[in-house]
Amino acid sequence: MSETNKGQQMLPISTERIKKILFQMENCICKIYLKNDKIGIGFLCKIPFHNKLLPVLIINKNIFNENDKNIKININNEEKEIKIDKSRKIYKDNNIIIIEIKPNKDKIYDYLELDENEIYKECIEYISIYIIYLYNEEICV
Repeated sequence: MSETNKGQQMLPISTERIKKILFQMENCICKIYLKNDKIGIGFLCKIPFHNKLLPVLIINKNIFNENDKNIKININNEEKEIKIDKSRKIYKDNNIIIIEIKPNKDKIYDYLELDENEIYKECIEYISIYIIYLYNEEICV
């Protein structure tokens, strides 16, 4: 085990946490097919919105063209198409775009969620941090 600041040791990741990370990689992270034959990455999350959790797709701004009427995605080797219309909430920032997902219409039911109680509990013991990214068209951690 490697040493962290103040002489504390990093704790190992349990089998249950590894299963959770794998589930998130397979079901909450998606590949985005771009028109130039490149592939981007998107995150399916639930975010707070008016005292509810809103299911959304979070993508990098360079993936989305404002004229696009559809976004083609792949979740766990299953291709889906999200039709962009005025019924969806869309938030644009300098670097990211957040697009509302309609679970019944889009047939997307799994999302990353932040459990604030769990986060605070873990902060007392230790913090697990991992990065999910796209490498050679594969989702990796």
